[in-house]
Amino acid sequence: MKTFATNILNTIKMPVTNYRILVVDDEEDLCEILKFNLEAEGFDVDTA
Repeated sequence: MKTFATNILNTIKMPVTNYRILVVDDEEDLCEILKFNLEAEGFDVDTA
């Protein structure tokens, strides 16, 4: 089963290494879900 982050990577064809992502949303649960999935794919993630 592919994760949301894997689908994004396959679409944009970017290597995972050395990327940092900032997830910003007023829904804390959504931020945490995105952070979890992106970190599982190897990204360094901050939320705000």
